[in-house]
Formats: sequence, C-alpha cells, structure tokens
Amino acid sequence: MEKEKIFIGVSEIEITPPIGTLLAGGIKPRVSIGIQDPLYVKALYIETENGKKFVYAVMDILCLSREIGDKCVKLASEKINIPEENIVWTTTHTHTGPYTIPLFGEDEKVINKEWLEKLPEKFALAVKKAYISRKKAKMKHVQAFCNNVSHNRRIVLKDKRAINTWNIENINIQTLGSEGPIDPEIGILFFESMEGNPYV
Repeated sequence: MEKEKIFIGVSEIEITPPIGTLLAGGIKPRVSIGIQDPLYVKALYIETENGKKFVYAVMDILCLSREIGDKCVKLASEKINIPEENIVWTTTHTHTGPYTIPLFGEDEKVINKEWLEKLPEKFALAVKKAYISRKKAKMKHVQAFCNNVSHNRRIVLKDKRAINTWNIENINIQTLGSEGPIDPEIGILFFESMEGNPYV
C-alpha cells in the first residue's frame, strides 16, 4: 500500500537582539558585547495529502511566556489559515539570549521590550515562509549516538545525598561520582525531498 504523500516547508528568521541587550540564563543579567552565533526562529510546516496542516516552530531563547506565545500562534494562524491548535512552539533554552521574563527577582527593566514586541510578527513570518516553500517530501526516522556533549549533573555524596554539580563548591564531603548514566541515543525524525536531499 502506498504511503500518504506529505508536503514539507522549512524556514528561519533571525531574531538576534541588538548588542547591549541584557542576557538571561545567568544568576545576574549580563550585557551582550557581540554576536558569536545569531539567534533564529525556525519553522517546519507539514501538510498531508488530505489537507491536514501542522506547524512546529523553535525559538532561540531561554523561555517565553504563554501570553507572548499565544500572540505568536494567533498571528501565524491568520497568515496561513491554519487552526491555532495545530501550531506548536518551543524554545531552545539558550542561556545567552535576551530576557523575555524576569527570572531571579529582577524587575521588568531587564526585558528589551521593543525586541520582544516584534517577536510574534517574526514568528508568524517564519511560519508563512515555511508554508510558501512547501514541497512534496518523504519522512524518515534515524538514530545516532553522542557521548561527549551532555553529562549527568547529579552527583552522589558519600552520605548518600545527591546534589547538582553547581552546588559542589559548598560541599566538604567526598563525592562518589555521577548519580547515573546519560542516554546517548538521539532519535531523529527528518524529511527529505523526492530527490533524496535533506531539508535543513
């Protein structure tokens, strides 16, 4: 039996804030002094042969409030006529992106409000670009393994307690090592063109 055909579109829109923006992800705000890697919102548009539509979008920020997320979804829904409940977003949790909410008791001054107000429109534009670029595609699942990036940051102490590694400087008791292994397997769902070229 022939598998149902799907159509895929991908896009990215840069959302890097200006130099001088306060960066989230530390105990205290830090001021950005340059750009090593630009930040993006990346969108994946999926459409089935019978017309079902779905969008998955990822933003290079630490976190995002539901209020702003809802604005992103509403605008994107209007631009490509897709139900709001069919749009899913997430963040990469980068620790060197702008504040979108105060985190450790800071006041609202840490937020670059001008940048944040433009985020929903950029999100919606990324979704629209992904929609416009849609082409017939094939879906595949593969797996890979990576042992040298992550680690288990829970450390077991000799008295059987377990703490996170960032608290270890305040401990004067012997450690016994990691609380457990990491899962090195990476499951990957990806799409390629009918000619066999991956969408990136």
